[in-house]
Amino acid sequence: MEYEYFSLDTPVTLPKIVSKYRYELLDLKPHVSVCYQVWCFTAEGEFVKFFSGMISGEEYEAWSSDDTYMDNLIKAKVEAQLAALA
Repeated sequence: MEYEYFSLDTPVTLPKIVSKYRYELLDLKPHVSVCYQVWCFTAEGEFVKFFSGMISGEEYEAWSSDDTYMDNLIKAKVEAQLAALA
C-alpha cells in the first residue's frame, strides 16, 4: 500500500528530527466525529512517534467535504503535539 506523507513547516527535534508524517482517519461517526492516527518520521523515513485523537464538534462540522481542511487540521494537531514533546 502506498501512503501519502505530509511535511512539517518546521521539523521538530525529539530524540530524532521529525520532518514528515502520515495519517489515517478511522471510526467515522457521521455528523458526530472521526478518529485519527498519526505516524511521525525522520526525513529518511525512520519511524519516530505515534499518536491518535478525535475530531468532533466545530472542527468536525467545518470539515464538510473539503479534505484539504482535514489535511491542514491534522497538520496543526501534529505540530502542537510535537511542540509539547520537544
